[in-house]
Amino acid sequence: MNDIHAYNHHHPPNSGPSPISEDPKSSRYDPSPKIPGIQDYPNDRMLLNSIMHSSVLNDDSLASPLAMHRLINSPLIRKARAASANSQEFLDHVGIIARIANGISLQAGLMNDKINIEEVAGELLNFGDVPVSTIAKFKPEVVKNFVTKLKEIPANLDSTFVTQEKQFSEWVELHKSSKTIGNVTDLSAKDKYFTVLKTLNSSDFESLTDPSRYIEKAKNEIENLKDPKTKVNSIVRSFQELSELFENFHNSIEPFKTTMERLKSSQVGNAPEVFTATEKTIKLIPKRMNFTTGFTDEGKEATVSNLKSLLLLSADSKGSIQEVNTLTSLSKTKSTPEFQKRKFTEGFPKGVEDVNQLARDVLNPWIGKIIRVDKSLDALNNGLLPLFKVNKRLGELDKKLGIFSTRPLFQSLSRIQTVQRKLSEIEPGVDEMTGSVWVDLETCKNDYNRIVESNKLVPIQAVINAVRALAQIADFKLNEVNFAEHKTKIDQFIKSLGFTDLNNPTESANQVPGIMERLKENKELDKIEQTIDNLIDMFAHFKDFETKVKDVVSKENTPIPAQITNEHNLYRCLENIQNIDKVAKAISVAHKLRSQKNDNATAVDSAIAAVSSVSKDFSNLGSLTSDTTKHSGDASTDLNKFSDSAAQSKIIGQSAVSLRFAHGLKELDSEISHLKTIDPIVKAEIQKVFDPAETKDLPAQWGDHKSHMSSLDQALSGILSFESKLDVSNAKTLEEFSNPLKNLGTIPDAKINALEKSKVLEALIAQPQIDPKVKSELEKAKQTLDKLALLDLGFAAHQSEFEKAPSAFKAFQDFLVGFLTNHNSETSGPAKDSDHTTMYIVFGVVGFVLIGVSIGGGIGAFFWRRKRQQEKEEQKAQEEHNLRQRQQELDALDQERRARDEREAERLAAIDDERRREREALLAQNREEREAREQAEAGLQAAEAGRQAAEAGRQAAEAERKRALVAARKATKKYNTERFERRRAVVNKKIATGKLNIQQRQEEKQFNDEIGKMNKSVAKYVANSKFKSTSQMCDSLGDQMNTAQKIAQRGLGDLRNASWKLLTREKHRYPDTIPLIIKTALPITYRHNHVPIHANKLTTKATYLPLATYSTTSKPQKVSREFIAAQGPLENTLDDFLCMIWVHRFETIVMLCDFNEGGIEKCARYLNNETGMGIESDQFVITTTRSGKLTLNNRNVGVSRTLKIRRKE
Repeated sequence: MNDIHAYNHHHPPNSGPSPISEDPKSSRYDPSPKIPGIQDYPNDRMLLNSIMHSSVLNDDSLASPLAMHRLINSPLIRKARAASANSQEFLDHVGIIARIANGISLQAGLMNDKINIEEVAGELLNFGDVPVSTIAKFKPEVVKNFVTKLKEIPANLDSTFVTQEKQFSEWVELHKSSKTIGNVTDLSAKDKYFTVLKTLNSSDFESLTDPSRYIEKAKNEIENLKDPKTKVNSIVRSFQELSELFENFHNSIEPFKTTMERLKSSQVGNAPEVFTATEKTIKLIPKRMNFTTGFTDEGKEATVSNLKSLLLLSADSKGSIQEVNTLTSLSKTKSTPEFQKRKFTEGFPKGVEDVNQLARDVLNPWIGKIIRVDKSLDALNNGLLPLFKVNKRLGELDKKLGIFSTRPLFQSLSRIQTVQRKLSEIEPGVDEMTGSVWVDLETCKNDYNRIVESNKLVPIQAVINAVRALAQIADFKLNEVNFAEHKTKIDQFIKSLGFTDLNNPTESANQVPGIMERLKENKELDKIEQTIDNLIDMFAHFKDFETKVKDVVSKENTPIPAQITNEHNLYRCLENIQNIDKVAKAISVAHKLRSQKNDNATAVDSAIAAVSSVSKDFSNLGSLTSDTTKHSGDASTDLNKFSDSAAQSKIIGQSAVSLRFAHGLKELDSEISHLKTIDPIVKAEIQKVFDPAETKDLPAQWGDHKSHMSSLDQALSGILSFESKLDVSNAKTLEEFSNPLKNLGTIPDAKINALEKSKVLEALIAQPQIDPKVKSELEKAKQTLDKLALLDLGFAAHQSEFEKAPSAFKAFQDFLVGFLTNHNSETSGPAKDSDHTTMYIVFGVVGFVLIGVSIGGGIGAFFWRRKRQQEKEEQKAQEEHNLRQRQQELDALDQERRARDEREAERLAAIDDERRREREALLAQNREEREAREQAEAGLQAAEAGRQAAEAGRQAAEAERKRALVAARKATKKYNTERFERRRAVVNKKIATGKLNIQQRQEEKQFNDEIGKMNKSVAKYVANSKFKSTSQMCDSLGDQMNTAQKIAQRGLGDLRNASWKLLTREKHRYPDTIPLIIKTALPITYRHNHVPIHANKLTTKATYLPLATYSTTSKPQKVSREFIAAQGPLENTLDDFLCMIWVHRFETIVMLCDFNEGGIEKCARYLNNETGMGIESDQFVITTTRSGKLTLNNRNVGVSRTLKIRRKE
């Protein structure tokens, strides 16, 4: 490191600006000038120079003061700090302490032989589970041999008959899929299902439809209230109705839930399983019909030859499996060091790079500032020199293994590893099995591979669709939270109305104007209407539940087509082919090897060479620590005396790790927001996976996503709460600084198995028919899950370490203060030599007096002083030598870092090139897709133009047909009018001549008698009522009739609105006065479509049949009669009317009006009056085959016609 020890005493902190631009982040490390002697620390320029000269280019440690990822992602000079600056600074400083504590512990363990150097080397070099001894014993020759043959195999495989091999594989996949179908002849589940459906009664249907019915009525009342023409009395009644309807609605929810629970627990909830076997077979039939490639003898021979080549390659593969696994594992952890398990190096998550960072950390002035020591930190650096020497050697090895840090290498090695696994699964002798399998498959294909017409499967598919639709309704789950919110809004609305007594019409009518004004001003009616609309949507599925149930029951006896049975005969034939799966597995390996890419073959060769070059170095790692120990100084020895350093380092390291993981989770907040939305897409894609075994496992593997996301939200909230309370600005010691770490245990654990969820997405992304947009969404979510998988988010498990953190930080500070104090006093400089001249004079005088004694003493003292001076000079020379040696070591470290920066720059440049190529490939792919889309759109536009032309032609033909039909109707009307006039003339003539028959007179008399009898009954009723006058009677009966009319009109609005929702207004003859009664509406399903029509199914009151219908032995009994009351067809309902007759096979139609009465058309003409003639509608042809008079008691009451209806194809 350049200038790392050159202290500048001539540039005090406050004497003016630094000669270089000041690092905006260095301010938090700057020592205060108020602390005595603090100016002895390196100033801004020196610190920045030392960091920039010694920084590692790819050092993105969160604890690095000038980490490169922060330099890349944000400008070096910022005008404003981010909101999380305090938490980032806290994380940086905790990381510094963790690295220093871990460095001291690690060095002590190595020098005291308590830690194995091989384990440390494996962790710092990110070897993962690969022992160092395995690298030392690596055999490159066997890997090279296999990789070479793997490159050659695609050219050695015969591709002439690859279409036959692919067809073979498709037949085997069909065979595998057929195994999961089940028994189509087992009807026990079907019988039980239909039995359950038949047990559903009207009370069940009512409990499911009541919520929808009540809330829709409430909607009508709200609309009435919003109508400005509504009168006051009507408004009061509407509020009364609303209150009652809301109460009924709330009371209907519990019965609704009870019925739903019963449906879910019954067969109705598991309806799709009833026809699972049939449905899967139907899906497989089109797939099988696309198998058109035949199998030849030449194809068989070529396949046998290819499988022999694979068996030879498999033999070569077995000897290199261990070495390939070593290379793959090494590449995985070195490219993703977060997966490295650390036993001794918790403070160095990036291994060697973080130890290099430690060399800068030990000279960071913040350390002296927080521990309140104004001494030089040089002794700390000197004390860790043995560890730095070890790391230097490991860094050289790491440099040689740099190829393993690249992601493409890991992908290449993973592919080779997959190939080896597939090769090991090839059955020995598979080439000899192929011939018989080939012949047997051709036999099955010839015997059972039949064409199936799609219309043969339509009826059973209709049953399956109806059952699935019913199951979706039965699977409905009421959203309790949303429902509770809606209920609260309704209750608040009713309570806020402010009526004194809603049951008092007069008083309430007086309060209406004020209440309506307030509701209008606050838009309360709009708000409650929105709530009602939400509730209507919530229960919309149950409106036609009864109709769907009856529709399914009506299809109970739909037979299983014979084509399904034949298909299963084919499956049984495939099942009987021996060794078909083994041959298919080998053929699939051949397919993969043909398509394999050797883009990164050079990188694999480089990886093999790299491991070979370092294998010898790893066999002699023990000498590295012994050499270091021999040349360690007093500072290292004293530094190793940190009491219980391993335990204290673990506590500090765990706190730093958990803090880093918490920070990492917070950084993923925006990506987690996207992850929350992915659940419906995942569930939908799981349903599309055909393999039921996989479909069964994936939901469990995916888990409760909503719960997982809620757990992440709780953890994020805990992290934000932790950071909001974080304040170490007044901390004066490491103990006070570390106190917030105790609160890490309050962060809730994030309970999510991100790795398992990522595997689910990986399986879904690999599905061949996946939509590109869905695939993109899943890939984005998978990246987030992969990042989450690297984080240990179980904070509660480390609560004990968090509690002990302050004491561990205090112990570390106490040790560090003592260490720095002692070594600064020792290295403060030699004391000045004492002046011994006087002593020598005394000795001379005494010697002169004492003669021989004084001379001898003087000579002895002279030689003693000279020897002492020589020792001082030797000691000073040794210190200068040690200083030069240390400077050389630091220069070597600096040179090493520069070289690593250059390598990292080259690596990043290579990555940029690779990404550029990927972007170019992606752009090319997007361009091709865009051109394909444009071509497809052009085709669609051409097809649409053709369709529009055809539609125009059809409309013209339809207009011509209607014109012809109108002309025919006019001619018929003219003919009927003329015929009627002729008949009337004949009758008038008979009356004029007095030739009326006796029967007509008797009938006229009988009619008059009945009228008289009715008048007498009315008179009797009047007499018994004892009215005082005729006017009183009229008033009384008039009031009753008005009351009855009001009652009828009061319910008419509900019936009318309900009728308009089911049947458009245009299909009502009298839309305002005669609605369709929904409860008794006649259901019609025609060609798999529901046809709404103005027709009600009615049942008469039970009465006794006429006596003539009984035998002499039977007793009279009451019976009811059923009939359909239908609106006469209009021009736009003619086909609906004829569909009703066709579907329900009605034998009799009673028409109570004529087609035209008084010049007004009463009914669209659906028959021809003339025998042998007919009319046509869009879908039917109606022919009159016979006609005659209809008589009752010898009285002519109408016309009887026999019609023949034929449906157009």
